[in-house]
This record gives sequence, structure tokens and C-alpha cells, in this order.
Amino acid sequence: MVRPKPALRTTASITTAAVLLTGAALGAAPAAAAAPAPASASAPALTFHDIPGSGGITLKGNVFRPSGSPAGAK
Repeated sequence: MVRPKPALRTTASITTAAVLLTGAALGAAPAAAAAPAPASASAPALTFHDIPGSGGITLKGNVFRPSGSPAGAK
């Protein structure tokens, strides 16, 4: 097996490090939480919820309320 040239090995190492750092930065960035638009009584409503879990895990939940249903109704 032929060993890669030092310049090629350096370029590959730098590229790999840049990809890993970019992935880590994007993975660690908090997700932007958009406030839901105010809904009228007849429009369906979608709300987003963060549910804290064990070990620092955050579960994401979406609640869809059909149109015409009062808030809090089961």
C-alpha cells in the first residue's frame, strides 16, 4: 500500500477537522423557538412544547387542536 503524500494528508486532516467542528457547532446550537401566531377561534391551532427528560434530554412535542375546539377541552 502506498502512503499518501504529506501535503495530501495535511489537507485531508484539516478538511476532516473543519467538518467535525462545523457539525459540532451546528449540533450544539439551540434551536430557534418561534412564537406561534395568534389563532382565531375557528382556525386550527398548533403549539410546540419542550418536555424536560432525564439526563438532560429535551423531548419536543407538538399539539394540534382542531378548529372550533375550545382551549383546554379534552
